[in-house]
Amino acid sequence: MVNVIDFDETTKLKELAKVIGLSERHLQRLSQEGIIKKNDKGKYLLYESIRSYINYLKEIESTPQQLQEEKLKNEIEYLKTRDRKENIKIKILEADLHEASDVKRVMNNIISGFKGQLQTIPYKLAPLVIGIDNLGEIQEIITNNINSVLLELSEYDRSKFLKNREYVNNDDEEGQ
Repeated sequence: MVNVIDFDETTKLKELAKVIGLSERHLQRLSQEGIIKKNDKGKYLLYESIRSYINYLKEIESTPQQLQEEKLKNEIEYLKTRDRKENIKIKILEADLHEASDVKRVMNNIISGFKGQLQTIPYKLAPLVIGIDNLGEIQEIITNNINSVLLELSEYDRSKFLKNREYVNNDDEEGQ
């Protein structure tokens, strides 16, 4: 009985990783670089991927040491950049880092509200102090009202900065 090799045979990432002896993550990166081959349905082409990976290894082996070092440096830089990007995404999701547009929007809202509250102070306080002759009592009423406005301004509310974080999740799916 003669076995016919199907050069269009596809396989799962996990199986291909076992055959080649690499992690699934490494294979995904090699796939992004075009070394590991997929068909138009996103399935991994077994024989073409293995052949391409062997050629890749031969190329690395025949590449002068300086080029290998340069490629390694580029890979390290890529990983560092990816890690920085992931850290930024985490800080955004945890509301420890805000986009400039969010800060501008929130600060404009806070300042507008603060301005409005300051502008209403004379109208709120005039009726309260109109009949008071004691300067200390007038100062206390004014101070209490100003401190109330300042207290509201000083309260940081991280929920004001939160917005739809869907773009971070979408970006994660593209990386996989």
